Amino acid sequence: IFIREWRVAQRSGLTFDKHKYFTLFNYPWSLNAYKKSELFREIYAQDRHQFIGQALIQNVGMMFNGNNNRLIDNVIGEAHFTVKISRDNILEDCLNYLVGGNANLKKPLRVIFNNEPAIDEGGVKKELFQLVFKELFKPDFGMFNYNPDLRLYWFNGYSFEPPVNFHLAGILMGLAASNQVIIDIPIMSACYKYILGQKADITDLQAWQPEVASSFKYILEYEEEEPLEEVLHRTFTIDLESYGETISRPLKVDGEKVYVTKENREEFVSLYIDCLFYQQCASQLDEFKKGFFKLFDQNILVELYNPEELEQFVCGTKILDFKTLQKVTKYIQPLSPNHQFVLWFWDIVHNLLDDTQRRQ
Repeated sequence: IFIREWRVAQRSGLTFDKHKYFTLFNYPWSLNAYKKSELFREIYAQDRHQFIGQALIQNVGMMFNGNNNRLIDNVIGEAHFTVKISRDNILEDCLNYLVGGNANLKKPLRVIFNNEPAIDEGGVKKELFQLVFKELFKPDFGMFNYNPDLRLYWFNGYSFEPPVNFHLAGILMGLAASNQVIIDIPIMSACYKYILGQKADITDLQAWQPEVASSFKYILEYEEEEPLEEVLHRTFTIDLESYGETISRPLKVDGEKVYVTKENREEFVSLYIDCLFYQQCASQLDEFKKGFFKLFDQNILVELYNPEELEQFVCGTKILDFKTLQKVTKYIQPLSPNHQFVLWFWDIVHNLLDDTQRRQ
């Protein structure tokens, strides 16, 4: 009922009244992240059936001519969004297909690498996403700032790369999620808050700059008699890194002249976080968000998901249960659960690898 009425409202241009009918989807807290992902899979399964039906109708004449091979090729081609990519020119090819053209991005994705015979049954799509994101997140590419200690990235507002590249990154993330390709994208969790229209907070600062977050906690809890401005000598400015250079930016008008005091410390922390996670990279974030929502209906996504669930939808769960994986693993002869190589393998997985290495 939820999906049907939502689609009717979409087609008619009416505001969707989620309380007109009683369904569990009206109460998103009653569904876990897996069930919400199942909802979107159902939506896209219906879309795919529609694309196949349209392709069959358009090529029905071939059924009577007996040209079944050509019929199958045409139906597959028209029912899918097919991209032909050169490994030597991945970013430009992706830009041409995903940003520059008028392709229906909501069709199931089909990837073909030039001069390679591989059939895309999921692995080729995943490889494409891995290769493209690897290029986009290269530190020397300059689109994202990188924290090597935490292995995380955030948007670089001082990047020389054009906005269209951030638009492409958003499309790719949405395209991967809509095609059920789980990609470990090392972007800050604050990204998913922004997609859902929420603001970053001090927990995000703790995840990105833990030392700064600790110092801010000291500032917020400072209750000594000596004036805070005399202890800190800190003004309403933020230092941002760009290509190895430090750029000092005021957090408000004449911020470089305003000292942090007990009276304005909460304002300072709030402005610092807002600048770090949004103001300094507003145009890049906005383009990324526009790209992502080319694949999803913004209203329904915001209604259903919280940031943690959306991150899980895109990147998969962060909880790695390798003991269960070991129990359900099937082996091909001559390997077996008690084979020495297998025992060594699981010993390394359980005892010698960290979480990042296990994911890889």
